[in-house]
Amino acid sequence: MKKLNPAKIQKIAIFAPNKPFFGAILVQFPFFLLLREIFPNAKIKIWSPTGTSNLILKNNLADEIELYHKSKSYTRTLRNLRSFSPDLLINLRHQSEVTHLLSAASGAKFRIGIISNKWQKSVYQHSIFNDTSCYRALLYLRVLEEFLEKQTLYTAPEEKFEGFKNLDTNLALSTTDKIEKTERNTLFPSSRIQLNEAENQICLLIGGGEGEHKRWGIQNFLALAKLILEEKPSTNFVFLVGSAEDEDLPFIEKELSSTQFQVFKNAEIPELISILKQCQVTVANDCGPSHAAQMLEGNYISVWGWENQHPYQRIGEWFLSRENSSTIVAHYQKSIKTISPKRVFSYVKSSWTDSL
Repeated sequence: MKKLNPAKIQKIAIFAPNKPFFGAILVQFPFFLLLREIFPNAKIKIWSPTGTSNLILKNNLADEIELYHKSKSYTRTLRNLRSFSPDLLINLRHQSEVTHLLSAASGAKFRIGIISNKWQKSVYQHSIFNDTSCYRALLYLRVLEEFLEKQTLYTAPEEKFEGFKNLDTNLALSTTDKIEKTERNTLFPSSRIQLNEAENQICLLIGGGEGEHKRWGIQNFLALAKLILEEKPSTNFVFLVGSAEDEDLPFIEKELSSTQFQVFKNAEIPELISILKQCQVTVANDCGPSHAAQMLEGNYISVWGWENQHPYQRIGEWFLSRENSSTIVAHYQKSIKTISPKRVFSYVKSSWTDSL
């Protein structure tokens, strides 16, 4: 495929994936950051079936979003897509036959997409097959390989993956005005969020947006905290939570002193990054914020169970394998809650040599 001249790309249309969960949106961020870098002058418009995609727009990684729904006619979607007249269309929603048909009829000069079968290949000048063994953020980055010159830094994104390392700086440039108009000035990423003074900072991600089968449980997390405090008394535990974890907060307040923990509720993405960068170890359920921790490439430990899922199938797509990351899976067909705190503690201890 002929390489594109970024200067000639003025409009880019994106079909976003359909999963509404926070983590599913978060793993798209490196893709949109790189897209902005390659095509800095292009207008980027997202077509998405989920309102959660507004997070991408909110963080200035796209310029416009149009929501479409299965229950409504796709005729209007196609009409609006053709009216937008994109120079480049990228389809990240590989499982939807409709988005492939819309891509074919879009009128876009160049089209690329993630595909699930051979017939879809004919729609695009460049395509890659969906790979469930590849971490989603890396898969999305690979979509852009064919659009880069050989001498560019990102010729092989999976080898040059930098995740969120510079995301706080990029977002600071785009969100200054918005934040200064609110009462969140102290949380602006350029002035780092202050954590409790302690020798060790450990982040505990206790949420699990898809359901209870994803949650290790607050009692297990607190038992782990007690084991850590026995060997590392000067430790501050950072809890990143949402509204669903409100019922867990009294247990934290009961078991830990106010100097041993901090709770950050509904943190914005730049805030998540600022907090996680200060933590030496993150222990997490398979949850949305865990992807920020993974892409920052710090010491990371995740726990998985067998209820309502095959963990090893999900791990391929939703776990970023690195030398300093680990998965702990419950015994076959057992609940995540059966994983003992002592077992997780052994993994935490193994990370202490380099980080604590």
